[in-house]
Amino acid sequence: MAPATKPGSGKNTPQRSIKSFFTSSSPAGEEKKKKEPLVIGALETPKKGAIDVGSIASTPGKRKVESSPKPPSAKKKQKLVIGVDVVPEDVVVPEDVVVPEDVVVPEDEVVPVKRRRLRKVKEESDDKGGEGGIGRRLKVYWPLDKAWYAGKVTGYNASDGTHVVVYDDGEEQDVDVASEKVEWLEEDYEEELEKRPGKRGRVEAESPAAKVTVVEEETGGRKRRARRQIQCVVESDDDDDDDDTEDEDFKAEKDASEEQESEVDDAVEEEEDEDDDEVDEPEVASDSDGKASRRKPKKATLSAVKKPSGRGSKKVSKVVSKGSSLGKITISSGRLEIGKGVSNDIASGEQSALAGDAAERFGGRDAEKFKFLGRDRKDAAGRKPTDPAYNPCTLHLPADFVKGLSGGQRQWWMFKAKHMDKVLLFKMGKFYEMFEMDAHIGAKELDLQYMKGEQPHCGFPEKNFSDNAQKLALKGYRVLVVEQTETPDQLEKRRKETGSKDKVVMREVCAVITRGTMIDGDMNHMSGERMVMLSLVEQISETDSSLIGLCVVDASTGCFQLCQFEDDAARVRLSAVLTELRPVELIIPRGTLSSATSRVLRDCTRHPLVNELSPSDMWDPEQIFKEVSNVYSGLESSQENGVAEAELLPPVLRHVKGLGAKGKMAFTAFGACAQYLRQVLLDRTLLAVRRIELLPGFNDILDDPECKALAEQAKVAVDAGLHRNEPHMVLDGAALENLEVLENNDGGTNGTLLATLDHCVTPFGRRLLREWLARPLLLKESIKQRQMAVTDLKGVALDAVSRFKKEMARVPDLERALARLHASSGANGRNAAKVVMYEDVGKKQVLQFTAALRGCRSMLQAASHFDPYLLKLTSSRLKDLLTFGKGMPDMKSVIEHFETAFDWPEAENSGRILPREGVDSDFDAASAVISEVEGKLDAYLKEQRAHFGEHREIVYLTVGKESYQMEVPERFLAKIPKDFEVRSSRKGFRRYWSPEIKSLLQELAAGVEQRESALKDILMHLVRDFCKHNSTWLSAVKTIAEVDALISISAASLYTEGPSCTPTFSGGEQQAPWFYAKDLRHPTAGAALTGGSSFVPNNVNLGGEQHAPFMLLTGPNMGGKSTLLRQVCLAVILAQVGADVPAEELRLAPVDQVFVRMGARDNIMAGQSTFLVELQETATMLVRTDYK
Repeated sequence: MAPATKPGSGKNTPQRSIKSFFTSSSPAGEEKKKKEPLVIGALETPKKGAIDVGSIASTPGKRKVESSPKPPSAKKKQKLVIGVDVVPEDVVVPEDVVVPEDVVVPEDEVVPVKRRRLRKVKEESDDKGGEGGIGRRLKVYWPLDKAWYAGKVTGYNASDGTHVVVYDDGEEQDVDVASEKVEWLEEDYEEELEKRPGKRGRVEAESPAAKVTVVEEETGGRKRRARRQIQCVVESDDDDDDDDTEDEDFKAEKDASEEQESEVDDAVEEEEDEDDDEVDEPEVASDSDGKASRRKPKKATLSAVKKPSGRGSKKVSKVVSKGSSLGKITISSGRLEIGKGVSNDIASGEQSALAGDAAERFGGRDAEKFKFLGRDRKDAAGRKPTDPAYNPCTLHLPADFVKGLSGGQRQWWMFKAKHMDKVLLFKMGKFYEMFEMDAHIGAKELDLQYMKGEQPHCGFPEKNFSDNAQKLALKGYRVLVVEQTETPDQLEKRRKETGSKDKVVMREVCAVITRGTMIDGDMNHMSGERMVMLSLVEQISETDSSLIGLCVVDASTGCFQLCQFEDDAARVRLSAVLTELRPVELIIPRGTLSSATSRVLRDCTRHPLVNELSPSDMWDPEQIFKEVSNVYSGLESSQENGVAEAELLPPVLRHVKGLGAKGKMAFTAFGACAQYLRQVLLDRTLLAVRRIELLPGFNDILDDPECKALAEQAKVAVDAGLHRNEPHMVLDGAALENLEVLENNDGGTNGTLLATLDHCVTPFGRRLLREWLARPLLLKESIKQRQMAVTDLKGVALDAVSRFKKEMARVPDLERALARLHASSGANGRNAAKVVMYEDVGKKQVLQFTAALRGCRSMLQAASHFDPYLLKLTSSRLKDLLTFGKGMPDMKSVIEHFETAFDWPEAENSGRILPREGVDSDFDAASAVISEVEGKLDAYLKEQRAHFGEHREIVYLTVGKESYQMEVPERFLAKIPKDFEVRSSRKGFRRYWSPEIKSLLQELAAGVEQRESALKDILMHLVRDFCKHNSTWLSAVKTIAEVDALISISAASLYTEGPSCTPTFSGGEQQAPWFYAKDLRHPTAGAALTGGSSFVPNNVNLGGEQHAPFMLLTGPNMGGKSTLLRQVCLAVILAQVGADVPAEELRLAPVDQVFVRMGARDNIMAGQSTFLVELQETATMLVRTDYK
């Protein structure tokens, strides 16, 4: 029997009982009762008849609705709406789901339904027969509906002895009260109904019956009909619900893990392609004779809330139950305040505002049961919110509350009480479950359906983990992943060995997922953009300037970038860094940042997740060195290679620490970042990559004379072609924003300079192009080399470019893939061997490994396409990049090693790696043992054939699980030794095991076990071997990224409409700067023109010996003043990036800074008017301006 599914769940998640994930509703061998059409709402409203459950097509996105036959006893169609779910009679209905009584059903949604009466039951009608029953109330039982319907007798047909009954919903019908199953109601029944406000027509539910409520209200002089509330009596296989040793909410351990493998997978696979809004068909128990079973009934209610047509489109009015001590979670749609966020609201005890029936269903229970979350709330140390040291991320659980919990509930609350600022994904069997306050978040943010029962509970299967965890993280939640580290069988074994009384399996926190810590490949594959964390520390001076230290971490690539610089009172440098990077998470010390820095963090970021560290708990430089050294010393690579303690830290980190005060703030920021990564269980994973660089741009550390030599030696932030350590054009935050270089005002890329130039085929190439635009070149020779490379790529090497793009377009994000492989080689977090996973994790890891191998081979092949053109290239930089052994590392031999190590296609198909000889010594040793034993068995067979007279009929056979049974014809029975043991036989033959065969089989089994043990570790061995060449792979990625970015710039010039030119740079260090453009056009405005409009080019001549160094431009509104300003600035940026410019001619001297001051704004909170802000920003420009 297929398990039921949750109606309307976002992922068609299988319906599970909390008591046990899947239990069959019908006893073995019983037949299902034939389904009868019962309409509870409608997906599509037919014109005639009712919706037949059996006629709903399973085709995704389509539903076939057919009309049910008209019941013979019915005279008039009745409009009856009961929610929106279609539930057949053999359905297990989720409990405690109630329709809000204020829901109104539009007339066009009312579905015509026919009641059915097929079975008649004799019952005495007493004195109410004939005309004596007129005016009396009664209720009539409908067997197939299993429901009583109330009405009033309005007439009597003497000809056939039937009474005219008008039901409470308006339907009229002739009923033979002498033969039908009816019950006459007391005279005061109608009065009782009148006393129930808004509850006309309620009928008592009996046996397996349904309770229908029609709600009518007077609105504007006419009645409107609300949806009906249905209460169903669900048959239970349990004799008693109170004798369970485990609480129903959490008793899912062994039953779940055993039954899910056979039932859950089938159900999930069958339903995963169905439309999200499709109504599922759960099942109920039935007797073999087709009658409903008469077991102890269990009351339940069915949700009848209409779902919107699409996800995310529903608009629900929020209702908070009266008396609830819980607040609500609010995700601010405005700019995030520093120190606040979604997770902080969760930590402070605020809850999602419950909407509709969720408030009615759970609000009262939560208010009554969780009083300790209200005014009496305390943290784990017993401090109240009024205490300055109060920690909202923890919770004190009252002893009497904990005492009343079952083992499973207690386990969940122990995790939750330590992580009140996080949403728990609690692994139970094959499902990640969400309980209590987290369940409300799951229902709201993931569109999950509440499970039955009074406890808020929802969940999703293991295969949907990445999608749902990413959704929660992107919406600002911190997600705590609690994994099973023990199977039910292991639990039983532990109980027997230790005498433990534990009734729940062991679980551990294995991951914390936030916006900046999504390292799973399935989470960030949708976007190639960097999603970085940024830690910031500050040393404030008396002049309002400050010394700032930064550490930028890209968790997806394992890259750390350190930075330290002096900044002015306006924090111009900090705003430029923030505008370029747009960090998704901030790590800051609590309460120590200046108001100017806090303002820039607020204004130059886009709603980041803020993590505050207590200043008293932050590591000092010596503790940072100690803690990080301990991490590196514990790495297997350090232990295997015998790295000395002085060499444990990567070179750049050692250098920054050795700078003393010149690098103290950067080193402190790195320590804050490492401290936070330890809290989210990623410190070992990311530090193991050993990719620590210096942040290019504003970085005083780069001015240190030792820095360049160190960078060359360490090969980090170093590649001379990337020009990261040489002078560059300065673009502050105002320039990047007002010129829309990287982002537009909406945070997207449409209409930006980046979108104009971006024709990259690799994500890592696109990230490098973005970096180039944020820091254009300054030295004429570097600009000239890039221009020559662009000219070569759209000229002599154009054919190789097309083949390069075709080859690399199929490659995944290798920069991130390499980091993930490095992380998985450490077997930490969810990759740990002790974590219980039901999906084929091994195959997934094999596919990731082979994808990285194929990507590295593609990089090799893509670069080799340029070999025939190397001698024709005019750019020495491009020639060095594409020459193996120079810019492109010679990795052919390494790739060939892995090509011969195992069969890639076979491993991808089977999900396991069978290494070839010489790859793994343990596997080779086990294979040698197996080969030796098999040789002995073959030799023994030859001996036996010789003993019986060289008969070829004597062979080895495998019967069932027993191999090497020696089959001997029965005519040789006289020669069979007495110690031969008969294992099986067939006509004319018998099969034996001799003592020698038994002994050899034992040796063979030991060899097979040894080989299987080696196979379990072979993937990790190969991945670790692959990661030993990580510097080679990263060097190749950087080279391919630069080639891809150069090709993108060359392609942009080919796609430019109208004339374009390669800019000419001239002028010396002491010469006056100048700028000359003929027929200059805006690089992005042309594409936005519509209606046949054309852009009018401009001639601009500034500076030099004969022209003024500035231009004063006046004109009417919408006359093009701002456009001219922007196009001149963008032309300079394009020129110094190395791209062609949309103009007939462009000549200029290199520009070292671009300032843009546009618009009007104030800073009232700091007491600064619009005019004062304008003066300050203009003063900043004048102070920083030089002759260039």
